[in-house]
Amino acid sequence: MTTNDIKKTITMTGRAPIRITIADWPVIAQASGRNGDDCHTGAQSYMQGQASKWGLKVRQHADGRVIVAAWAEVGQWTSDPMVDGGCLLPDGSGIPEAIAQVGEDCGIPPSTVRECIADLPAEEV
Repeated sequence: MTTNDIKKTITMTGRAPIRITIADWPVIAQASGRNGDDCHTGAQSYMQGQASKWGLKVRQHADGRVIVAAWAEVGQWTSDPMVDGGCLLPDGSGIPEAIAQVGEDCGIPPSTVRECIADLPAEEV
């Protein structure tokens, strides 16, 4: 197997996971954080001090489909040590809204959601 054939399974929210070939789905935006970063205060209040690391990633296929995925590593005092989810946009529309929704669903701090949206490619106007 070459590096172009590396597969990844991504957990989705409310549907079965999807499996992609990483080389076919380049990252177009991402953001992450952890307790102790500048956004510590927002993360602590949003996750009640429980999250230790979190992130969002947006991938786009050449045919226009988009995957928005998030993960949060939750502290040792909870019963669920890892939270993740995502969505698949069939035509690539509504990416900022999808980032916000997936971020909310997975408990990602609003500052990290804003950072991921800001990392999207700029629109020509």
